[in-house]
Amino acid sequence: MVLAQEYTDKVSGKTDKRPAFQQMFADASRKQFDMILFWSLDRFSREGVLETLQHLQKLTSYGVEWFSFREEYLRSVGCSVMLSCPSWRALPNRSVSGCRSGLSPG
Repeated sequence: MVLAQEYTDKVSGKTDKRPAFQQMFADASRKQFDMILFWSLDRFSREGVLETLQHLQKLTSYGVEWFSFREEYLRSVGCSVMLSCPSWRALPNRSVSGCRSGLSPG
């Protein structure tokens, strides 16, 4: 894998109105990377369970896989991701990385 971009905001993760967070979704919609790796879910979003799940679903709809480094059970790869999560709490935001696979299309 190749690191394509790092998305870092220096504002609260309690909102999706963050420049780098919005740029990440814009880049994802244009297929500029294959996977998002975030340190932990609270580095991705602190908006709450529903909103966070909606953000992850949006990435999935763009064909982008996602993975939490610290919470290995939080990943879009494999069987039912949501069933494998032991608990969902109000999740405490900010730095995530978009990666591009080393494989070229076709």
